[in-house]
Amino acid sequence: GLLETLDIFLGAGASTELVESEKKTVTALAQLTTLEFLETSSAYFLVVTAHPGAGRDQIILAIDADRRAKCKAFFNPIPQVSSCKQGIKLFASLYNYAQGSFSLERIRSSLTEVRELAKDWDLFYQNSRSQTLLEMAYNGKKFQEKNNDHGFRGPPDSQTILLHPSIVIENVSDAIDGQEAKEAILLEIWGENYWRNEHFTGYSLGLLYADRPENDVAAALSVHYRNVMTIGFTYRYNEEGETGVFISYDFLKGVQNKNQTLEKYRGELENLQ
Repeated sequence: GLLETLDIFLGAGASTELVESEKKTVTALAQLTTLEFLETSSAYFLVVTAHPGAGRDQIILAIDADRRAKCKAFFNPIPQVSSCKQGIKLFASLYNYAQGSFSLERIRSSLTEVRELAKDWDLFYQNSRSQTLLEMAYNGKKFQEKNNDHGFRGPPDSQTILLHPSIVIENVSDAIDGQEAKEAILLEIWGENYWRNEHFTGYSLGLLYADRPENDVAAALSVHYRNVMTIGFTYRYNEEGETGVFISYDFLKGVQNKNQTLEKYRGELENLQ
């Protein structure tokens, strides 16, 4: 009945062309099309709309005053339809229902994909290194710029380390007796962490401050292990050229807010869906 209706209004073969067109749209473009009924003072229209909207709206049927009598006569045999307008709106509803059924398999597939992506985002939060507000803003913006199209995306494979502070324990073997091991503040200026790796996950360059007799500040090279443990090496530019090692645990991870972290990455993208 749907195909015959199109053929009567648009000419023989029109329905077949439309169906083939819609198959290509759903399969190749991953879009669903719907018919929308529009009315003006002079005519009725059926408009094809592609979702998500991409400027593809197209009028496929226009019935002016001269054609309404033929339209009404066509729908007269249907008991529930009393006018041309009601018949066209019914046709649009049936078409949209048919298109929804045609796309059901893809919808199911998309739901499965979304569930897998949700699990991946949970793994990202659980396993990735903690981030300061600055790092979340920077990494979130970088992620959104790379994924600014419509669609669902999984988390990034890495996170940039940017001006990240930590409390560490530094040991300098050449220091004065009793002063070898000291608490210190590490500032990782720049680095990268690959949270999916199993063992060594990242690195960074930075500065370390410790209260020592000659030179408080040292250059620092950090290596991250399983996202939560940091070990590194320091070098002080003094006459002795003192070197040291340090170790730290990612305590910030324990107080980091999950929703705030994920929102920096996904919030703007989800608003586009």
